[in-house]
Amino acid sequence: MDLTSLTGPTTDPTFVRNPAPDLALGTIYLICGALGTIGNLVSCGYFCRQKKELPTKIYIMMTIVDCLTSFFSLPIGLSLLASREALLNGYQWVCVMTNLVWYTTPYFSVYLVFVLSMVRTYNLLRPFNRTPQRMITIVTALYLTILILKTVLPNITGVITVQYTRPFALCLFVKNTDKPDKEGVRSLIMSIIIHTNTIQLMIPVIPVILSCAVSVFSVRRSAKQSCVNTSRVYKKLSKDCPIYRKRRGEPQYQASVTIVLLTIVYLVCNLPVFLFYTLHLIQGHNGAFFASDVVYNWGWNIVFAFLVVVNATANPIVYWTRIRKFRVVIRDDVRRVLVAVLCFESDRRASSVSVDAVTAVIK
Repeated sequence: MDLTSLTGPTTDPTFVRNPAPDLALGTIYLICGALGTIGNLVSCGYFCRQKKELPTKIYIMMTIVDCLTSFFSLPIGLSLLASREALLNGYQWVCVMTNLVWYTTPYFSVYLVFVLSMVRTYNLLRPFNRTPQRMITIVTALYLTILILKTVLPNITGVITVQYTRPFALCLFVKNTDKPDKEGVRSLIMSIIIHTNTIQLMIPVIPVILSCAVSVFSVRRSAKQSCVNTSRVYKKLSKDCPIYRKRRGEPQYQASVTIVLLTIVYLVCNLPVFLFYTLHLIQGHNGAFFASDVVYNWGWNIVFAFLVVVNATANPIVYWTRIRKFRVVIRDDVRRVLVAVLCFESDRRASSVSVDAVTAVIK
């Protein structure tokens, strides 16, 4: 089945559903969607209260993107649990919004990880040079605009439309057969979408891997050099070195390790996506790897949405485990909320008792 030529209704009679995998995958979608939405909202609130430096601004954008990704994964989970029926995606405006999110946020998230990794590597290699924040801001705004236009403009042409496709349980671009394909415009648009999606995933991979390696090497070399310069007893990086232990607690060291972990999570979740897209671009939907409808249908759902949701859910976990101030602030916020709720409940009960006492006196 060709991803770019699905024109059937939302209930495809030729599609054979596997209830057990759908139940498992749908449950994971709902869990990751709920946890990711809450976790990224909390993370966004934390970063918004920090000093507005460039990495913090990137973190804020990442949490917003991951929150949208997690939230709009919930309709997919519900559809999988309901025999892949459209449900919420049956409403056209929901389907269009979901399509906009899935054709925009994964690629923008990849771009943000790329920028965050590059900025950190630049700061490690050139610590006394200023980061070109204005240029990065302009490029980021321009790239986001291009992503949105790339998703919105195909609908304006009318030759393709957004539709819920039951085999994938996703709202995707499909060919609009109600309008003629003048001079191959429809095929050209669909080809551009697939090629640009692959390129957007392909370009950041190698620079991000290299940046991750450079960051790890720079952090280890800096700590080792501090030990060697302090005492000739420490000939290699060791946990026995007091300078090493001290540097592990420094904000710069912690920030580098956090970015490296985010990069590793990104690579684990996005390398399969990149390979799948590349293989599809080379072989086409009729290739040997995509001969089975089961592999094709499940493959697109997993690489197009599932791994993206897993990545969005994992990022707040990295923030929680790596940023000590993040944990302290969130715990304090939770305590304040609990105290406010308990005080409100206590006041409500006291007020209720007072009212009952007054009523009894009047009677």
